[in-house]
Amino acid sequence: MINRPDRSDSNLPDSDLPEQWQDLLAGHALGDLSADEKTELDRLLTEQPVLWAELLAYEKTLDTLPTALPLQPPPPGLEATVLEAVATQPSPQSIAPWSVSLTRWGLGAIAALALLALGVDNWRLRQALVDRQQALTVAQNTIQQLQQDLEQADTVLATLRQPTRQVYALEGTGSLVETSGSLIVVPGHSEVALVANNLPALPDEQTYRLWAIADSQSEPLFCGQFNANEAGAVQWSVPDSVCVASPAKMLITIDPLDAPPLPNGELVLKSSAS
Repeated sequence: MINRPDRSDSNLPDSDLPEQWQDLLAGHALGDLSADEKTELDRLLTEQPVLWAELLAYEKTLDTLPTALPLQPPPPGLEATVLEAVATQPSPQSIAPWSVSLTRWGLGAIAALALLALGVDNWRLRQALVDRQQALTVAQNTIQQLQQDLEQADTVLATLRQPTRQVYALEGTGSLVETSGSLIVVPGHSEVALVANNLPALPDEQTYRLWAIADSQSEPLFCGQFNANEAGAVQWSVPDSVCVASPAKMLITIDPLDAPPLPNGELVLKSSAS
């Protein structure tokens, strides 16, 4: 049993946490920790009481997931099976002794009702197990996505902290006139980061492509491709050092995924160095 302290805090500690702390919190919420993992989580919560807020958030997310699942109807054919069982019982008039006939008919009805109750109970049990498994799967996927978003955000923040960074303000055009964002470039580094607002995710057969224009006399140079995500931040490596050598202008287009790296797609974002 994990002993909860009297105090709590909503901010994560400044000290470094072990890499598996999120896995331990998720495992506790899902109830699948081993004995050693429970001991490790108890020690971690004792040393870092502020993690209780994170633990409660995991548990709250898991508890609310089943309410989003659709209601499932009883299995088809159950009602027809019960009605057929009742209809095949002998009629009271088919046997001479009316008391025996009535007794048998009553027993048949009771058996049919018992069959119905048993079938419903079994169906409810199976449905509860299916719902729980679905809830656990959704919770695990949600936690995994949150972890990926956090890792990506950390990478973008690391890029933003570079003292030599250069930021390009992006403005939307064409079909994405309401979109805006910032492109972060660090001269001498192959990584670029994009933080965008209202940038829609593209279908699987399409992609966003970044182009750099070194000066007014240069043709657009291909600088990699990406797709948007819910976090609004993406990062990738550019194929040419010119892309991060303080180009005069940056462009983003929408292109077919299998198209050659030529600037023929729809221009949706353009920028100038700030």
